[in-house]
Amino acid sequence: MMEANARVALIGCSWISFSAAVVVINKYILSYTDFSHVITLAAVHMIVSAGLSEAYRFTRQKNARLFSTDANYINAGSGRCFLIAALFSASLVASNAALTRLDISSVQIIKALNPAVIYAVGIGSKMEKLRRKTIILLPIICGAVIVAVKGDLEFRPLGVFLQILCIVLDSIRQLCLQNLLQSGYDSIDVLRIVAPIAALFLLSMGSAFELENISSHHFQIQHIFPLIVGSGVLAFSLNVCSYAFLKQTSALTVSLSGIFKDVLLLGISRAWLGSKVGSEKILGYGVATLCALIHQYWPE
Repeated sequence: MMEANARVALIGCSWISFSAAVVVINKYILSYTDFSHVITLAAVHMIVSAGLSEAYRFTRQKNARLFSTDANYINAGSGRCFLIAALFSASLVASNAALTRLDISSVQIIKALNPAVIYAVGIGSKMEKLRRKTIILLPIICGAVIVAVKGDLEFRPLGVFLQILCIVLDSIRQLCLQNLLQSGYDSIDVLRIVAPIAALFLLSMGSAFELENISSHHFQIQHIFPLIVGSGVLAFSLNVCSYAFLKQTSALTVSLSGIFKDVLLLGISRAWLGSKVGSEKILGYGVATLCALIHQYWPE
């Protein structure tokens, strides 16, 4: 039992670390280089994830053939993989559209509701049960994160709707992924099916919204291509850890663990960019972190 808990804790810590690393490298690419194409960057991440997961399967399995898949696996799981990829792509587009209409503080406050939305969708889909600890602690956690990130808000109804839509779509995606992984499917196998489908969706949207801009900056982008591919390798590592963590826990646990990632990013932001960390952020994230730990270890 202790060995299993230690394994889950290690996977969780790896997920938090890789998640923070991907945020930092993406922030650098999108803000400090000539590349500012979010959808295309996500498509590159999915292409790299598809390639590396296929290579991993090929090297691990005897008599494996590249880009071949067991027929039973296709029949049983690919429909859900297609839905997961579509939800991921749609939530990304909704998120980007919301960012053009809302300030960062407004986006972060709405994102603070993510655990509550996942829990509500989980209850509705019967993948989560009503638990006293969750009902008590979840509003406190969401409220504490709102206190930590609140600032000068810019309320625009369409932006708020799009951000909420993003959260709902991503919550459904995580619960579908949880259901698929906990049905006995391997994390790498799921990723190697989901990633190329998501890449196709994202490339289609990228060609519609970003291709013209990318073509005009082709030569400026060439010199940062290795950095973009490196971010894809980190994203692959994140996806593997995320799927493994979700398989061992739940979508709600993964969402609550995101608080620890936010705290880590706060520290990185302070050390790297010299950002000021006010007392409200310290108090809000402190309370949220404490409640997340209590939720994890509170007996059922």
